[in-house]
Amino acid sequence: MVAVVENGTIYTSTDAGATWTERANSGVRKWSAVASSADGNKLVATATGGRIYISTDAGATWTERAADGLHNWTAVTISDDGQKLSATAGGGGYIYSSNDGGVTWVAQTSAGVPNWAAIASSADGSKIAAVPYGGAVYTTANNAPVGPSEEEQKVTAAEAAVANAESTKRPSDVAAAKTKVDAVGDAGKKAAFQARLDAVTNAISGARSTLTALIAKAKDPATVAGMSSSTIAALQAQVTAAEAVINNANASVSELDNARTALQGKLDALKIDKASLQAAITSKEALNIAEKNFPGSSVKDIEMNVKKGVTFYKIESFKDGVKQEIKIDANSGQIVKMENKNKKHILPIEAVDFSKFALSIDEAVAKAQALEAGWSLDEAELDNKNGAWIYKVELKRDRSEKKVIINAQTGEIIGNYTK
Repeated sequence: MVAVVENGTIYTSTDAGATWTERANSGVRKWSAVASSADGNKLVATATGGRIYISTDAGATWTERAADGLHNWTAVTISDDGQKLSATAGGGGYIYSSNDGGVTWVAQTSAGVPNWAAIASSADGSKIAAVPYGGAVYTTANNAPVGPSEEEQKVTAAEAAVANAESTKRPSDVAAAKTKVDAVGDAGKKAAFQARLDAVTNAISGARSTLTALIAKAKDPATVAGMSSSTIAALQAQVTAAEAVINNANASVSELDNARTALQGKLDALKIDKASLQAAITSKEALNIAEKNFPGSSVKDIEMNVKKGVTFYKIESFKDGVKQEIKIDANSGQIVKMENKNKKHILPIEAVDFSKFALSIDEAVAKAQALEAGWSLDEAELDNKNGAWIYKVELKRDRSEKKVIINAQTGEIIGNYTK
């Protein structure tokens, strides 16, 4: 047995009312009605100006269930098995019914919105009778069950599950939604639901593939060629974090994208290490300095060389018949020399399109140094041989000299000579 106290709590009895147990965790509310399944385990209660509450453990715990907002609930009924429930909303509300134990509720609009006073149902919940204040008795037409049909409930459940999968973009939620979609009988609705799930699955697959490719790039020895151990360790730590995400089969698109963004940030921030190049700024930064001092110009050539232990970038740019040569300290970024000359015979075709290069000049130097330990930079230059752009990197170690030729557009080493 179960009873409610207006502006109080809910009480239950297991001995035909001889003794009662207060269910304080139901909360103090303006309780209006309560009903119990045949075995007393499944309970439903309503609160005036509130919501519907469900218990599946004889009142020990209660779960709030929304039914189209707050209403002045006046009465509630439940089938013997606790699966079919109906409740009346007074003051101009509908009858609301549930066929899934109170999880979802549907307004029964056919009876209109009189000021409902009471409701009752048969043991199996298929026959419903309700009365409004000062009105006639309403019954379900042809003894049809009040509430959504089984198919309608399946469609409703599938819609909610698919929407959740679209929100989380998580494999487990897609799988859960797939189960709900498979239960839908309407072929058209099922196909529409499946198309939405396929879009989520494709998004997950795409995010996973992108992160996998980026991890492979970060682990490529060429990516960290010439870097110091601390630089490599920092990148490897981010790779490890990304691999933890990729190895989680239930990682969401958001988690995969966040891992990709973090790893890409590490890759974008890589600097050619000062220990190997004696350069604190990259060639890209040096080119930006040259552009800032000669706006709108096109680069014709870039070199790196070391003089008395200091690395310099030398950049040649041209615009409107004027050639500018600028020399930049690679440690400080300071311009140490800048000279303009009139050159009327420089052709636009001589401009370098760095967007087509696989490597920058400092990356080429790092790649050359990575071939064998102990070599330091002497000089490096960009050259065009028969239409192909190449880097010529000259290294030194004690009295030995090494020249490495690298295809700037592919990154391939095409020559390696030591003397």
